[in-house]
Amino acid sequence: SQAFDFPVRLADLDEQQFVGMIDGLIGRCLGPLVARGDGVLALQVRLEHAARLATPTVIDVGMFRPAASRPHLGELVRLRLGRQRLPAEIDGVAVEVIATGTVACRQRLLFGGGVQGLEASDADAEVAMLRDRLAGRLGRAAGFEPQAVGDAQPEHAWAAAPPGGAAA
Repeated sequence: SQAFDFPVRLADLDEQQFVGMIDGLIGRCLGPLVARGDGVLALQVRLEHAARLATPTVIDVGMFRPAASRPHLGELVRLRLGRQRLPAEIDGVAVEVIATGTVACRQRLLFGGGVQGLEASDADAEVAMLRDRLAGRLGRAAGFEPQAVGDAQPEHAWAAAPPGGAAA
């Protein structure tokens, strides 16, 4: 968390400065997780209001697979901040990791290529990052995968399912 000596007006802060401060807090959270081989599945950013009676603004960010990339997590938070109505003044910012998961670890080749399946896992990671960004921008329920359904009518031969087989 980062507390300020006096309330800070968000209008006075540049977006890059504010997101950079949150990015630094995310990096401090990631340090111990990466050392254990874990990544973030759910993250929460709390903006403490200048008025102590007001409840803090909470920004929840969820991922489809564990992420250990600080730029990726920072981008997801930035996308959510763009959709959120922020308070005029804040006293502090706190970043909390809500859920973690084991990051799939694989050995990289020195000269690239050669091992079958390596390119597929890279593509899977990029698709997961794209899903996270789309969920951050459009909402988690906006994306789905078509699943084949046995039906004689082609227009009824599919059903919408949550991405990656995740629970709805």
